[in-house]
Amino acid sequence: MADLITNHGHNAGYTCLAFSQDGKLAFTGGDEGLVRTWKVAEGSDQEPALSTEAENGVTSIASSGDCWLAGGIDADVRRYGYDPPKFEGLVTSAKGVPVRCVAVDPRGKRVAVASDEQEIRLVELDDITKITLLKHDGHRSGVRTVSWHPTAPLLTSCGRDGQIIVWNVSKDEPTKEADVQSILPTLKNDEAIAQDCRAIWHPSGEYFFVPDRQRDIVSVRRSGWKKDQTFRTAEHGFINALALSPNGAYLVSAAKNMIYVWSTTTTRLVAKHSSGSEALVHQILFSPSENLLAWTTANGDFTRWKNPVTSPDPIERLAETSGVAAKVTDLPLLFKDDDKNPDLDALMNVDDNEEGEEEEEGDDDDDDAREELQKEPDWIEDDTAGPLVKEMGKISKFFIRPISTRLVSITKAQPAFQPGATPMVDSKCYLALNRIGKIEATAVATTSRYIYDVKFWDGSVRGNVHIAEDFEYNLADLGERGALFACKAHEGEPGHVLYKLYGNASPPQWKYPLRRNCSVLGIAAGGLPPSGNTRNLYDGDLDERRIMGLGGDFVSMVAGHEWVFVVHRAGSTTIDGSQNLSYTLINFDDFSVRQRDFLPIPKGHTLTWIGITDEGAPAMYDSTGRLHILTKYRIPHHASWARVMDTNLLERKVGKDESYWPIGISGNMLMCIVLKGLQTHPPYSSGLVHDELPIEMPFRSSNKAEEKIERDTILLEILRDALDDEMTNEQISKHEQLMDKDYVLLIQSACQQDNVPRAIELAKLIHNSKFLDSVIKISEFYHFKGLTEKIQTLKKIREAGEDRLLVAREKRRQWTRPDPLPRTLSAPNESESRPKPFQDFGSPPPVTRPGLQPARPVKETTRYTASPSIDMPPPSSVPSPPENKRKRDEVEELPSSFEFMAPAPKQKVNPFARKAVPDNGPNVFARKSQLNNIQKSDSFFEKVDAAPTQKSKRPAASKPKDREKQDGPRQTTLLGMMAKKKATVPDSSQPAADSDVTMTDSMTDSTLVETQPDSLPPDWEETQPVETEETQPV
Repeated sequence: MADLITNHGHNAGYTCLAFSQDGKLAFTGGDEGLVRTWKVAEGSDQEPALSTEAENGVTSIASSGDCWLAGGIDADVRRYGYDPPKFEGLVTSAKGVPVRCVAVDPRGKRVAVASDEQEIRLVELDDITKITLLKHDGHRSGVRTVSWHPTAPLLTSCGRDGQIIVWNVSKDEPTKEADVQSILPTLKNDEAIAQDCRAIWHPSGEYFFVPDRQRDIVSVRRSGWKKDQTFRTAEHGFINALALSPNGAYLVSAAKNMIYVWSTTTTRLVAKHSSGSEALVHQILFSPSENLLAWTTANGDFTRWKNPVTSPDPIERLAETSGVAAKVTDLPLLFKDDDKNPDLDALMNVDDNEEGEEEEEGDDDDDDAREELQKEPDWIEDDTAGPLVKEMGKISKFFIRPISTRLVSITKAQPAFQPGATPMVDSKCYLALNRIGKIEATAVATTSRYIYDVKFWDGSVRGNVHIAEDFEYNLADLGERGALFACKAHEGEPGHVLYKLYGNASPPQWKYPLRRNCSVLGIAAGGLPPSGNTRNLYDGDLDERRIMGLGGDFVSMVAGHEWVFVVHRAGSTTIDGSQNLSYTLINFDDFSVRQRDFLPIPKGHTLTWIGITDEGAPAMYDSTGRLHILTKYRIPHHASWARVMDTNLLERKVGKDESYWPIGISGNMLMCIVLKGLQTHPPYSSGLVHDELPIEMPFRSSNKAEEKIERDTILLEILRDALDDEMTNEQISKHEQLMDKDYVLLIQSACQQDNVPRAIELAKLIHNSKFLDSVIKISEFYHFKGLTEKIQTLKKIREAGEDRLLVAREKRRQWTRPDPLPRTLSAPNESESRPKPFQDFGSPPPVTRPGLQPARPVKETTRYTASPSIDMPPPSSVPSPPENKRKRDEVEELPSSFEFMAPAPKQKVNPFARKAVPDNGPNVFARKSQLNNIQKSDSFFEKVDAAPTQKSKRPAASKPKDREKQDGPRQTTLLGMMAKKKATVPDSSQPAADSDVTMTDSMTDSTLVETQPDSLPPDWEETQPVETEETQPV
């Protein structure tokens, strides 16, 4: 039992406590209004100095380099000097309400005062008239405690409303940095006002500790302001007081009349002790200069506990584990003897690492500098700014070099890990946890034997496997056909790999020895990487098939049926917190790289788990709580990571402190182990069971149906990519039908909201056209006529167009089509006559333009002879026309300069083609007794015959038979100007008005062709010259 030193200094009631900066003095304030100054080095028989200026009880005490402050129920904050304690005056006063907490910033320049008011006062100690109020968008009720960040200008306040607000006070106008909700309990009365709920910052400045509503202690990390770790203290009772060691290695809590000391690295209980009385502990603190704990109780006692912990010492500075942006400052400037050191002010404004990355051990020069610094502590203390450097030395992120001070930020590289493996705790651990089952490992006490139990979630498919070995297997994985184990070299024996088959397979197992000094980094059922950057792939016959270089540091891997998914680091980590992790998807058949890209891990976070879905898609989970699935991974260069889940947004997590350990993905469910509080891995339990969480994509929209549609689309793509050319199967068809039903419901919802464009876009996504009929009915029900017409048109296009599966198949073929072979180069001895690219200076080849070519005669065949067989009368003289009647001029040749637009070309028609006439109809070209009575047109010739009967001075025209034949036509028309047409006799069976053939007044042998009614042999044909027309340029 440890020895306690107890001093009774105050009446029963609330008692507060504070240490001086050097740890030599302790100040206690009581409910009677007295402040006593104790010398820590002296025992229980000392007589402390007394300060009696307070009118009522003292509620808070804080110290700085040259003074200490006390606030109380009388609303005043008083300033005192050190030994002997001397009252120097009032600093500030609240508006008639009790002061609950005072806190001095690390520089000793400002003091923050919290009271039952909703505002916080910031007072300059050098000029108390400069007061800044923090009240904009602040607490909704009184403020209980305030605390300062160790390096950055951040102030943390805790209110009666349960809020934790972080203020940025680096500027004249303070701003609200963060608002942390749902952690602190709310106070409805003053019964629990004495309980210390202040936020205790870690010396690194990366997180702070605070009690939560479940009576546990949690850490809130600055990157995201989310709960990070949990100390299970609920079983001890409500937390009355909380404190942290100067180096951040230990956290001490007081519950009822007990003191508990916790390790901040392992969250385990290190030591505990009774407070020495049955009274509640009101406040507890670590001494800033020695291994000592002190606390005050409700009965007015002041108690000290020397050497509460042994190793590591709570005062000695720990190894650097984190850092901020790199900065170098020369010593003369840093140690400048000035009240306002600009470098220290700049140091206080340096923004801490918000991503929470960890610092590596550093280079050799930095390690040597630390060793030299530890060997020569007097060098620092003898310097002008020795106390300043010593105070900085307590901050784990700073270290002093003999020549310069450097603030270094180095991201610690994530080591290789095995998915699903947990560390060994109490001789038990899990070597593997995945969607198939688990492998439990147990180290038998007092022996060198180990027991490995392979258990499956579904025991009806496979039976459990029990293995007892003398080898310590540190890696394992569960595959579809067997369990794979790997052990490291031990006592000069090389490591080996053991593959244990399920069931009654023959052989039941095989073992593969490794080379000496070869350690296994990761293992998967189908892949094994030895140490270094190489990876061996094996098949079931122990044949080494390929050694592949990764080009980086191996991190983890997992194997599927067709491929192995390997995560590695190509290069080093970055200074801004990025792990710089990449992945490679390698095909088992030909060892080709199917995909290669970076992992979507935010800066300052690490990879937690990788695995495969039941559909075979790679998946990953990072420390942010986000789940990603790789889509289109079967198509080269088309893969992309789709974020399908953010566990921070789950409804079940509201008000709970829990995290999740993924083990697999089945459809739309995430198989995981739920971790409570600060648990980083599943605790060993023989009855461990997994939970299934529904996967929800983190969309901003509150419409769950839309989110489900997009999630089903991703699943449908993965299922379809697994098929060959058929593109569909029964499972995909059912999945599409379910999606189409969801689309119809969304279209109905859009119609209810009069959102027609949204309904049209959703209708285009429907897979089966038969569901468009339901959409048409919905649009008709809501009287959207335009929507109905568009859906009907869409349906017709779908039915008339090409099958969508054929289109998708062709699209996939285009994606997977290999690149064309490069063009072969000419041989050196090849003839130089071959033209070279871009060196052919000859004339370009002629361009053929049919419209500009001259007319050429062509031959056409006809079944009718050109020789006239009709007996035509001899030509008779044609009488001359009357004198007063203009004689038709002969067609004159057009001048060469005459230009006109040619009409559109017409289809050539053989004027001598045989026309269809009735069998018993008259032959218009048959020989008659009188050829003078040729039937004339009812339109043109009637008008001509009627013209002479009119009264006119012109003489009567002679009969046609007495007219002489004139050379050329009597009338010149536009068509006649272009070419000479042969006159044809119209068919008497057709109406005359429809005829556009101009007949001359007489027929000659050259223009009349006898029609041969008799049929000719089918093989007969005769070639006739046909007049050609000259093509005119347009």
